[in-house]
Amino acid sequence: MSPETLKDFLDPRDPIDSLLQAIRAYEAAPGRASDSPAESGQVPQAGKSPWRRVRYFFAEPSVRTAVCATLDRAAQRIAPLIQATGEISETQARVIANALAFGYFAALEQWYLDGGNRPIADYVEEGMRPLRGIWSAPRPSSEHS
Repeated sequence: MSPETLKDFLDPRDPIDSLLQAIRAYEAAPGRASDSPAESGQVPQAGKSPWRRVRYFFAEPSVRTAVCATLDRAAQRIAPLIQATGEISETQARVIANALAFGYFAALEQWYLDGGNRPIADYVEEGMRPLRGIWSAPRPSSEHS
């Protein structure tokens, strides 16, 4: 994504929700298998499921390396947007952005390892749950004055 598109897409006050919305939109798009294989009657490898592409991320070491490099670049573009809220330091923004990017990848890998039994968004939502506290935590008292 371009920096402009990323700004429009990412809510820096709740980037997890932004990510989940994008994944749900992708899974709901026409021609995508958004239901679990059991519910849709499809096996994950069939049809227009992301299965065919995603399996290369985890089965081919060179592709995995390229995906990790892409995630690193994405985190570098996300960090300044999160920091721009003025609520966290540059270091915190960098750590959060990397947790988002690589946390998404870890959730996607679990989806793949499980055979694509549930929507990807379910895995991302479950995996990101511990990070939710970052955005729901009370703000410092100096912000309330």
